[in-house]
Amino acid sequence: MDLNVSDFENKMKDTFLTEPIILSAEKICREATPGPWSVSRQIRDGYGFIYLVMGNYSAHFDTTTIETLNKHGKDAEFCAMARTVLPMALLKIRLLENRISRLVYELDGYRHQIS
Repeated sequence: MDLNVSDFENKMKDTFLTEPIILSAEKICREATPGPWSVSRQIRDGYGFIYLVMGNYSAHFDTTTIETLNKHGKDAEFCAMARTVLPMALLKIRLLENRISRLVYELDGYRHQIS
């Protein structure tokens, strides 16, 4: 299969995770409270509380039943995990993009040597 840089870039335009989305996610990560975040659960006087702990402060979800306690707890766990994992995933994307660009460039160089 013959693949050059412009073919690769055209194929990448068809993907869901576009450059504007990646740039937006990177900006959100830079502007958010640094991670890692964590989750704390408490039950007091028959009420459940979920705290999403972000650095020196926390946001809480008031819950009234075990079902909503579990649901909000899962949402808070997702937020905490995403704060840690999303920046790592974005960095990995950038590293892989650079590696692919270098490999495609080298491949194009070899093609020119052969022809």
